[in-house]
Amino acid sequence: MTEMTIGAINPGYGGLPIGVAAALGGASLAWHAHPGQDAGCPGRTVMRYHHPHAGAHTVLDVIPPMVDVLTVNGFHDWTITGASLIGAGYKPPLVIVETESRRNGAVPICEYLRSRGYRTAWQTTLASDVGAPHRRPRVYVIAVRGDCPAAGVNAAYLDAVPWEGTVWPTPNAYSTSLDVDAYRWSLADLEGKADSRALEHWEKVTGERYPYPLYTLPTATTGAGGLSLGFVEWMMGLPVGYVSTLSLQLAHDQRMGLLYSGTVPLQAAHAVASGMSRVWQP
Repeated sequence: MTEMTIGAINPGYGGLPIGVAAALGGASLAWHAHPGQDAGCPGRTVMRYHHPHAGAHTVLDVIPPMVDVLTVNGFHDWTITGASLIGAGYKPPLVIVETESRRNGAVPICEYLRSRGYRTAWQTTLASDVGAPHRRPRVYVIAVRGDCPAAGVNAAYLDAVPWEGTVWPTPNAYSTSLDVDAYRWSLADLEGKADSRALEHWEKVTGERYPYPLYTLPTATTGAGGLSLGFVEWMMGLPVGYVSTLSLQLAHDQRMGLLYSGTVPLQAAHAVASGMSRVWQP
């Protein structure tokens, strides 16, 4: 059986394609595109590092090779690039779009895809629904072309072990809440009073020991010690070193920027697997 292929628009570090491939029981990345960004943009750099044989584009001025699954991160990239591709006749069997907005994002996407012959479903999934120590709500649109059967999914991703206790702030470039909580947790840890239950839960789900939240211990003279890149990477459910490896030619802030806007792969895998079960067979 030939492995399914994925084309990814603005995938960031690639969390959505990773999750989709897992939910479908395996798929390879054929190409990734970063419209409106330069050739050295952080997302393209990370994707080329992890997928050296996939096509890497900054513009899609020609129709790309057809794939089995088109993934799109963000309503803006859907509007500018995804809808334009499908309107031009590029109609892969499966389309997955991740957005932050519920009705303003998902409903227009579903309506457009239905008008182009797709069966659609959408749902909101939290990172904490799959056990992550933060909420990070995201909406997933799953669309299957009308003449195609819904793809089979890996049943392992239909189940999840949610975290229902106190959550940490979601990694976010526009908020210092995570930095503050990491500092407070570290102070409590020095006194043996830190509440680590959320971290320990995600540790069990991922099989990866949680890194210390700060680069250095907080002190009266050095302050917070700096939010650890590895800790944020772990919170997003990525393998150790996926973004933090020194081999990537990226600055610290560029790596953090990718993590702040990225996709939790397990969150996407669960959303796609459960969403596919709602898209009926023709």
